[in-house]
Amino acid sequence: EESDEDAVLPVLDLYRDAFPVLSALHVDKLSPDFICCRVLTRPATLASRREELVHFIRAQLKAYRFLHTHPEEALPLVNKSIEVDEQVLRSQLLEDEHLKLEPDPAGLRVEEFYDSMKRVGYIEGKIDIKKHVDTSLYREALGSLLEEEPQDPTWLKLKADYEKNDGAW
Repeated sequence: EESDEDAVLPVLDLYRDAFPVLSALHVDKLSPDFICCRVLTRPATLASRREELVHFIRAQLKAYRFLHTHPEEALPLVNKSIEVDEQVLRSQLLEDEHLKLEPDPAGLRVEEFYDSMKRVGYIEGKIDIKKHVDTSLYREALGSLLEEEPQDPTWLKLKADYEKNDGAW
């Protein structure tokens, strides 16, 4: 039986192994709804530190809003965490938008991606992935921001994205 750790696979290796000739392409060209970089935690941490995790996601959501409302100010801050040439980061994040720093957990897309990895034989897929995807922290964090600023366009967009990517609000 697979452990929780086995369910988390290095995504780039999947594309490198499955499509070696295409590995130089931007993955979003191959799969426009490609998911990457989800927030992960263990069930024990989720239970014991839920409030802290909600605050973390609130901060992540506020950072996302700042990135999209003040991109020139945000770029050097992002560059401190993603250590690449600033012009490359600008191109990937702001101009070509290949690097999508989306906070939505995209639960339905995670399930679709897991199923596609099973179909191509990259994993055996013996676990029920739905038992390992919990979007409630994100919903709680975004819900609290919507309560504070119910007309904020970023929060409204993210709520609509949640309904598309995770199910009914």
